Amino acid sequence: MSRRWWGILVLAFGFGAAVVGVVVSAEPEPLAGRALAAPGGYTPPLTESAAKSLANDLTSGDLTRVRTALAVPVDQPLDDGAVTGLKALAPVLFDVGTFHDDANGTARITAEVGGRPWTVRLVSDAGRWKVSGTEPVR
Repeated sequence: MSRRWWGILVLAFGFGAAVVGVVVSAEPEPLAGRALAAPGGYTPPLTESAAKSLANDLTSGDLTRVRTALAVPVDQPLDDGAVTGLKALAPVLFDVGTFHDDANGTARITAEVGGRPWTVRLVSDAGRWKVSGTEPVR
């Protein structure tokens, strides 16, 4: 059974904020408790190395690298201010021990940004986890 979801991607970490007005659409499918990367594919849990790479891409200040970290459509423009705002948030430290695969193409992980914990929502895309949203840990 497919589940369609829509969301507005808003990244707001700690003292800085980068808002990307993007509507994200996905149709995740369960696969034996594993997140799908693509039909018939699988995305493994986020490793320490992959988490560092994701954080580095997200806060790189480089539009191409930021795009690889965010779950945004290819034709969706990203404002330079959003890219600059994300860069100002460095360092972003993902705690891979908190990674939780929701088994439907999405996952959650806790990240520390500016000394504060944030829940980061991830979506599987072609075998790689990408940031789809954030919210402060309460």
